[in-house]
Amino acid sequence: MSAINIFIGVLLLQVIFIIYQLIIFRRQEFVWYLFYSITLAVYIVFQAEPALNPIKSTITQYEKFTLNRGCWFLFVAFYFRFGMHFCNMPHLYPRHTKILKMVTIVMFTIGSADIITSYLHGGFYFSDKYMLWIILVISAFSLYIIVFLGSKKVLFNRILVSGSMCLLAFGLMALADMKLSNHSKSGLHYMTYHMAGATLEFLFLNYGLILKSKMIEKEKNRLELLQEVLLLKERERILADLHDDVGGGLSSIRIMSDLLKNKAQGIQQTERFAEKISYTVREVSQKMNTIIWALNPENDTLQNFSEYIRQYAVSYFEGTPATIHFSSVGLENDTIVIHGNKRKMLFLCVKEILHNSLKYAQASAIEVGMELKTKSQLVIRVADNGIGIGQTNPFGNGLKNIRKRMDEINGTADISGQQGTCIILTVDLH
Repeated sequence: MSAINIFIGVLLLQVIFIIYQLIIFRRQEFVWYLFYSITLAVYIVFQAEPALNPIKSTITQYEKFTLNRGCWFLFVAFYFRFGMHFCNMPHLYPRHTKILKMVTIVMFTIGSADIITSYLHGGFYFSDKYMLWIILVISAFSLYIIVFLGSKKVLFNRILVSGSMCLLAFGLMALADMKLSNHSKSGLHYMTYHMAGATLEFLFLNYGLILKSKMIEKEKNRLELLQEVLLLKERERILADLHDDVGGGLSSIRIMSDLLKNKAQGIQQTERFAEKISYTVREVSQKMNTIIWALNPENDTLQNFSEYIRQYAVSYFEGTPATIHFSSVGLENDTIVIHGNKRKMLFLCVKEILHNSLKYAQASAIEVGMELKTKSQLVIRVADNGIGIGQTNPFGNGLKNIRKRMDEINGTADISGQQGTCIILTVDLH
């Protein structure tokens, strides 16, 4: 069995492997890898054995395959595109990726133009001298990319470089053999080196693609497991919220209802219990509303969060002697995300602060300001003109709760209370 037949068998297996992987994993790199394998095969096979070339007009007495130069441009361009995705260059090396994209566009243009004109002209249309200079420049650039990727301690870079070095090494061996034999041997003999180099390169790249697919699948399974764990924790948190916020309120209502059944209670006592029941019902309703609001992913925007706090603050101070002023800066963008638990903790902190300002600080004016300092840092400032926080702090537990909640979402709470109370909440949205 000749080398060309073995190589054609390898190519068929290669194409089947790539198509199979493409169907399963649907990654763009497999598309570029398929185009690269096919154009490289055409370049090698039709030069090694012109009899296999079905387009006989591309075979002349001067050239075994007049489209080989254009095919070289195409398979190198496809290889660049494949390497970009295989090594995740758009994410790791964006500057080099931009240059590579421009280079491949130029190569696709030159290669396509050279194939079309060579086919119509019956031979090379563009001067071999000028095309040789372009090929040398691209070869030098390819060598630079190989060295650059090889210098990075990244597994897939090393695999790509190893495959490239196989093809390059056997190509140099073919050139050395041609030089030593003074071109006295057949084209098939010299192209056998390229076949061997391409086969080894395929082995390296196929191994890399299988390994990458396994790693992606493993990471996908890890994320799914993590998602399940987070979902379980979220369910436990919801149950805890329902137990603490709603269960406690309902127990209070039940106890006060039982007391109301006691006919020995006076009218004033009955009215007091009825008022407490009404207040507790409102509290339970508001807490349920907060839980539902925090769970709804449609509310995961900073703009929605800002509006929710504003509406609550206005409603809370309605009918009281205190006035509320609300302001926001940089919250107009409705695409900035703030997730459920972080929204809830921040809201509960603001709620606690407003409650303290009205009940303990005896404030007549409260200001709530929200500002997006950076793309990911949210600052909430709540200030009042009340009596401030002295040596004896009647609402110390409330401030401890604020700090505890901010710690839970990796935020900070700066509290000052000499002339009025000012609390600044800072949190990273990411």
